[in-house]
Amino acid sequence: MPRVGPETPTREARTMTTSATPEITLQDEVDAFLTPGDPRRAEARADPYPLYRRMRETDEFFRAGNGIHLAVSYASVNAMLRDHRWGRDPFAPDDELQLSQRIFMRNVVFRDAPDHTRLRRQVSSSFTPRMILRWREQVAAIVVERFQPLREVAEFDFLHDFAVHLPVEAITTMIGVPADRRQDFIEWAEMMIRIMEPPAHTEDMLAEADQLAGAIVEFFGAAIEERRREPQDDLLSTFLEGDRLSSDEVISMCLILMVGGFETTANMLNNGMRLLIEHDDQYDMLRADPELVPVAVEEFLRYDAPPRASLMRVARESFDFYGHEIHEGDRAFALLGAADRDPRTFAEADTFDIRRDPNPHVAFGLGTHFCMGAHLARLEVREAFNHIVRLPTKLERAGTGPLDWKDSFNIRGANSMPVRWT
Repeated sequence: MPRVGPETPTREARTMTTSATPEITLQDEVDAFLTPGDPRRAEARADPYPLYRRMRETDEFFRAGNGIHLAVSYASVNAMLRDHRWGRDPFAPDDELQLSQRIFMRNVVFRDAPDHTRLRRQVSSSFTPRMILRWREQVAAIVVERFQPLREVAEFDFLHDFAVHLPVEAITTMIGVPADRRQDFIEWAEMMIRIMEPPAHTEDMLAEADQLAGAIVEFFGAAIEERRREPQDDLLSTFLEGDRLSSDEVISMCLILMVGGFETTANMLNNGMRLLIEHDDQYDMLRADPELVPVAVEEFLRYDAPPRASLMRVARESFDFYGHEIHEGDRAFALLGAADRDPRTFAEADTFDIRRDPNPHVAFGLGTHFCMGAHLARLEVREAFNHIVRLPTKLERAGTGPLDWKDSFNIRGANSMPVRWT
C-alpha cells in the first residue's frame, strides 16, 4: 500500500531537546502531556501550543513513548479522521462489559458503522440547524436571566457563575431532565469525561463509575417508562419513538449530549471570554460591530477550542500511514488544537483575529464523527456574546495570578476565571 504522508524524520530529530528545558526531550514532554497528574505537564496544560509546534516540526504523525500516535498537522488530522481504517470501537461485546463501560462508552461516538450509522440516523434530525433554531429564543432568555444578577456585583467567576449554567440549563431542558436533577447530571458528565482520558483507569475509578452508572440507570429507567406512557416535547421522548434504540443506547445518547452540551460549551464560553479580555483591541472591535460575533466565535474555536483532541481511534488493520508502520490495534489521537494552529493552512496561525474568514478549523472534528452538537454549541456561544458585547461596560480579569488549568488531555479549559466590570 502506498505511503500517505511525508518521510519519517531521523531518530535525532525525534529525540531533540527543547531550548527551554534542555534536560527534557520532546518525547518526554509528549509522554508527560499524555499522563494526568504528571507535574512535568504543567507548562503544556497552561499553553500547549509551543509543544504542538515542536511536534509538528518533528513529525506530522508523532509516536509517543507509550506507543500512542498523535496526528499534529492539519493534513494528518484531516487524513486520519477521514480514514476508515482508523476505527472508534475498541470494546468487547456488550455482555462482557461493566455497567459503566456500557453506559459511559457504548454510545454513538464510540461506534463504527453499521452501529454508528444506525444510532446517528436516529438522533441527527434533532440537531439540524433548522431544529436548533427552535431553541434560539429560549437560549437568549437564559443568557439574559443569568447575566442580570451579575450586573449587580463588582466581581464574579465567569465560568461557574455564567458559563456552566447556560449549557446545563439548555441541554437538560432539551433532554427532559428536571431542574432539581441538573447537579446529578453534571456529576455524571464529569465522570464520563474522566473515563475518556487516555491512560488505563484505576480500579477505584471504575468502581466509582459503576456506582454512578447504577444511579443513572435508575433515574433514566424511570424517566423512560414515564415517556413511554406519556411522551413529552423533549429529546428523551424523541429517542424512544419506534423503539429503535435500546434503553442503554438512549441513556448513553443523553449522557454524550450532556458532555458535549455542558462541558465543551461551558469551556467554549470561558475560553472565548478570556481571549477577548487578553486581546483588548479585538474586544473593542467586537463591541463596535456585534455583527462580527458569528465570525468571532469561529476564531474562538480555531485559536483555543476546548476539545484538545479527537477521541481515541484504533487501527482496524495493519497499514502504512504518514511514514509509520501501523499495526492492527494501535491507538491514535488527532490533536485538533495542533491542526488549527498549523501555519501551512492558517496565515499568521498564532494571531487571534476575529475577522478571520475563511476559517476551516477542525474544532468539531471531521468525517462521519463530526460533532452532532456543533449547531447547538454555536447557537449558545453566539447568543451569549451577542449579549455580552452589547453591555455598557466590559469585563476584565480579576486578580493578577495565572489561571489554574484543567489537568486533562481531552479538555482545554481553566478551572475558574474571576472577572470584574471595568
